[in-house]
Amino acid sequence: MSRSRLLVFLLVLAAGAFFVLFSGGPSELPPVSVPPPEQATAGERYGKPELQRQSRGTLDSPGHSAPAPSASQDVIDADADACRRQVDAAFRNETSGFMVTCPGRVARVLPDDNEGSRHQRFILDVSGSRTLLVAHNIDLAPKAPLQQGDSVIVRGQYEWNNRGGVLHWTHHDPRGRRAGGWLEVDGQRYK
Repeated sequence: MSRSRLLVFLLVLAAGAFFVLFSGGPSELPPVSVPPPEQATAGERYGKPELQRQSRGTLDSPGHSAPAPSASQDVIDADADACRRQVDAAFRNETSGFMVTCPGRVARVLPDDNEGSRHQRFILDVSGSRTLLVAHNIDLAPKAPLQQGDSVIVRGQYEWNNRGGVLHWTHHDPRGRRAGGWLEVDGQRYK
């Protein structure tokens, strides 16, 4: 190994150690797991490079096979601060593929995506500064009655993109292999 390559290697190694010691580093996220390739992300589903998966890490469960959450878990997960922490960490680390429950307000209702599987789309404001695109599959779940300004709770799979992220898989699993997601509006769940 040349002297310059050795120096670069040592600098990268030192920077990684500094990150782990002084920033909380990887302790913020559990180990990365890779789901089977047939589980496409929202970006892969839409074929849009800006939504493509950057990492296949999870914050929820390895292999995307978490047991269905209990009602008390839903209440805990719906905490706005917990949502912001999870989404902010995933955005910062470009991590995708974990289930999260986020309360928020509908910032904007978008036209439905009618190409392939139909999706109801809207922008969810989760913190006053962070927004997420929600893509709710209306071929698998009922369409939710939404208007700008509505309060909503969304349980879905987070996928990183440079605009804040996408929440999809907001419906039941038609194959029954994993916990599904949902939209909740005025106490009514659409899954």
